[in-house]
Amino acid sequence: MRRCRGIWPTDSSRRGRRKGDDAAAEAALRAPGRTIRIGADELAAVPALTQMAQRFDIGGALTTVTPDAASGLVTFLSLYRGGADAPFDETDRALKERVMPHLILSWHANWLQELGRARLRTDGTRGALALADRHGLLHVTDSRFGPLLLREWPQWQGPLLPEPVRAAIGHGDPVRAGSLMICCAPSDDLFVIACIPEAMPADVVA
Repeated sequence: MRRCRGIWPTDSSRRGRRKGDDAAAEAALRAPGRTIRIGADELAAVPALTQMAQRFDIGGALTTVTPDAASGLVTFLSLYRGGADAPFDETDRALKERVMPHLILSWHANWLQELGRARLRTDGTRGALALADRHGLLHVTDSRFGPLLLREWPQWQGPLLPEPVRAAIGHGDPVRAGSLMICCAPSDDLFVIACIPEAMPADVVA
């Protein structure tokens, strides 16, 4: 893939957009998991995007929205090329679509490692980690977190944590919720949430 740039949806330049202002996002939302190719003509059709394209020299985009059914989280990544660069082609689009799941896993793992500064001291194949804010809204999870909570609360739908797990936020000591032990530790303005099946030791957050 030739030179390109990427912006995650948490970038401040994307906040405050009105519905209809982002053709790339809306097209990708209609086809979750598929990478959508947006050319200069599509960018020029929306005034807000035309201004952004001129300001940041954007000539085309590849956009992918990937929802996670277990946690309710949605990951959104756009790659951009300048107006003087060759436009994205079908090979570029297919490649990004294929690597997107791996990018998501790497991105979430980096969040948990760098921002969470947490690890499972015991058998990492059974416990699960996530980052949430003080209201219990999930920001990042590992691949085991959603399925583990759904096993305990089959009707749960993220990204808001179940009430018994939310109740553990801010507690210094582990809290039992059903068959899970919930450990919580602050990490900057977020909280590391560790969910451990009762057969595992609870001293897991470092």
